[in-house]
Amino acid sequence: MAICDRCQTEIPNGEGYCAFSAAKVMNIVVGTLLLCENCANGLFTDEVWKKAAQTTTEVDMSADISGILQAQRQASNFSIAMLAKRRGLNAAQARQEAREIAKLWWTDKQAAEQQLLAQATAKPGGQLSAEKKTSDLDSGKQKEQTSSNSWIPYACAGVCLVLSWVILGTSGGFVGGAIAAGIGYGIGMLIEK
Repeated sequence: MAICDRCQTEIPNGEGYCAFSAAKVMNIVVGTLLLCENCANGLFTDEVWKKAAQTTTEVDMSADISGILQAQRQASNFSIAMLAKRRGLNAAQARQEAREIAKLWWTDKQAAEQQLLAQATAKPGGQLSAEKKTSDLDSGKQKEQTSSNSWIPYACAGVCLVLSWVILGTSGGFVGGAIAAGIGYGIGMLIEK
C-alpha cells in the first residue's frame, strides 16, 4: 500500500498513476507524484490540458497556506499536462501512460523514476517506448547516481515547511520556514535509507 501524494488517500498495491511534475516550489522541482484515482480524475482532463498552455509552473509563496497548496496543485497539474502535450499526448493518452508507469513503480521504483525523467526531458513530439527504457536499465547502461532522486526527502521538507507556517504563522518568516524545510529534508533522507 502507498499514499497519494496529493490527498494522502491510501492506494492499494498495484494501483494509482505516476506522473512527473517539473513545477517548482521554493526552487525545488516537485518531481514524481503517485496519485489515487480521484486525484488522477482531476488531473487528466481536457480542461487542464487546455489551460496548461499559458500558465506558469512557479508557485507564488506569498499567498496564505490554502492558497499555496492550491497554487502548487495547479502548477503541478499544468506542468504534467505541458510535458505530455510536448510529446503529443492528450489527457486520455497521458492518463493511460501514467497508469502503466504506476504498474512499473510498484515492481521497480527506480525504473519508473528513470522512465518519468526520460519523458520529462524528451524533445517535443518524441514519444518514448517503455521497452527501450526498461531494457536500457536492465542491461546496466544507466549511470550510477550520486544523489537521491526520491520524492521522500522533498515530501518531508514540504510537510515541515507547511507545519512551520501553520504553527508559527508568517511571524516565523523565511528563516523559520527554511530551517523547518531543511530539517524535513534531513528526516526524509534518513527515512529513504
